[in-house]
Amino acid sequence: MKIEIEKLPECKQQFKIEVSAEEVDRQFEITYKELGRETRVDGFRQGKVPLPILKKRFREVAASEALKKIVSVAYTEAVKEKNIFPLGDPDVKVGEELPEEKKPFSFQVTIETWPDVKVKKYKGLSLERERIEISNEEIEAVLEMKREENADFLPVEGRPVQKDDWVVIDVKSFLDEKPFQSAEGYLFRLGSGVFPPEFEEKLIGKLPEADEEQEIEVPLPEGKSSAKLLYRVKLKGIKERRLLIVDDEFARDLGEFNSLAELREDIKNKLEARAREEEEGKLQGEAVDLLIKENEMELPSRLVEEQLDHLMLVSRASDEEEGKNELREKLRPLAIKQVKSSLILEEISRRENIVATEEEIKKEAEESKISLTKENREDLAHRIKRRKTLDFLINQAEVKEKEKPLVLTPDQVRMLMPQEKKFRKPGGGRIIVP
Repeated sequence: MKIEIEKLPECKQQFKIEVSAEEVDRQFEITYKELGRETRVDGFRQGKVPLPILKKRFREVAASEALKKIVSVAYTEAVKEKNIFPLGDPDVKVGEELPEEKKPFSFQVTIETWPDVKVKKYKGLSLERERIEISNEEIEAVLEMKREENADFLPVEGRPVQKDDWVVIDVKSFLDEKPFQSAEGYLFRLGSGVFPPEFEEKLIGKLPEADEEQEIEVPLPEGKSSAKLLYRVKLKGIKERRLLIVDDEFARDLGEFNSLAELREDIKNKLEARAREEEEGKLQGEAVDLLIKENEMELPSRLVEEQLDHLMLVSRASDEEEGKNELREKLRPLAIKQVKSSLILEEISRRENIVATEEEIKKEAEESKISLTKENREDLAHRIKRRKTLDFLINQAEVKEKEKPLVLTPDQVRMLMPQEKKFRKPGGGRIIVP
């Protein structure tokens, strides 16, 4: 067998393969034996048809079947001989002529291959860590967040709805007369943007009536749709929000702390833990960005497109084809970066013999609360190996520390703080009107 290889862009390779006449004859022989076992010919028992009769009657069928065998065997041997790892199925071109006995046969194959990744200078990376310092301002922001989350809402009676009131409603919405969304006992503040301004304006000046239903029609934004949005709403009540005083009693009402000092210390510890996670994530991202910059590589289009498919699925793209195409192209640079990152980290883990042990996989499954199926096991092993490889890079890097004060708004704190169960009993604690 003769093999000529031409490298093409985007990790493609073109094989020109010539199969010897001896190998062609061997595949024809195998094909005719199979035909002889399976074919019925008048005047002969099944399996006893003479070879000359088979060749005379089924020459073209045999040539088509032999072609499949010739290509499959030759292609498999070629990639094995050249130590090439294909991505997906090959693109085979055999021409218009079928193979013939006692003659060599040539065909062409184009394949995508895994890129040849040779990562350099991955040890001793020069990185800078921004060491975040938690201040009293951040602790106070968290306390204010908890104060807002645990506020009491007392009923307001004897007056209609006013601007900026908190109100309780039952609401159903319809888009072109088809049910869209609904909620019962929904509490929100006027002016918060939860509902369109036209909706809120219709509630101002109304008195809560448990059984009175009001219809409110709202036009959709221009250009979005010609459909109309109709709300059917019952105003159930008006509420006044009252915030708790932040003191030892407030801390005890949360269910975990004996004093405000303990609550403050817990907040500080959690903020610091999350800040360290943020720092480490940024440091790892910086390391990967440096490696991508220093290690140029061609990528197979198949890997990029598969990653784009995943990103599109996660992004929950619009059903409109034009919007999908635009979003897909917008996400392409991110997909390319993610593929490069994955290939680089995989190569480093291979070189450094970084693996996920069975014990680590089981522990990860327990912490993630997922069952250990074959697919889950592979996903967990990949996750662990990637994490260990990133840790290896940071441990091998030269990291400079730089302090960075942290200034957070209550909304930013909500993003930073871990989600917690609320323990406070409704109505507990002392209250003040803000």
